[in-house]
Amino acid sequence: MTDPFQALGLKPTADVDEVRAAYHALVKKCHPDKFQDPQLQQEAQQKLVALNLAYEAALKLAAPRK
Repeated sequence: MTDPFQALGLKPTADVDEVRAAYHALVKKCHPDKFQDPQLQQEAQQKLVALNLAYEAALKLAAPRK
């Protein structure tokens, strides 16, 4: 897995609020329900899974700094 902060487009020093904001913005852009084409839906689903994993990891790393 790549760096979770990088996957969310954040610096490694991002705090919990920044992680949440970046995650929600990215999910709005790539949610599978936004696409009609089954291929695009599949790609969006894969990206969403990667974003979810990055979000969870980034929250765990950012939480101790809070």
